[in-house]
Amino acid sequence: VLPKYSLGRIRINHEKTVFSSKGHNRHVTGITLTNDNKLSIGRERKRKISAMIHHFINGKLSTDECNKLVGLLAFAKNIEPSFYKSMVIKYGSDNIYKLQKQKDK
Repeated sequence: VLPKYSLGRIRINHEKTVFSSKGHNRHVTGITLTNDNKLSIGRERKRKISAMIHHFINGKLSTDECNKLVGLLAFAKNIEPSFYKSMVIKYGSDNIYKLQKQKDK
């Protein structure tokens, strides 16, 4: 596949190439490749985002942490829209909207 699209400009460095079975998590630049070949932000990051939203709702996040959460949500929405939608359903669109507006302050 690579030679067909790279026009000979990209080469595989076999010294840096590793085999990874589907039994282990496969991560590339912060993104997890699932066993059904879909992209995911990973279980740990999902838990972190959910906890941070909960803390935001309870007024326990600093401005810097709110900004980080807005970025994490944007990342999640881009990589795994279904997770983002589940957070909107779980915590309410009003709270997600407030969080995004908090960033503008």
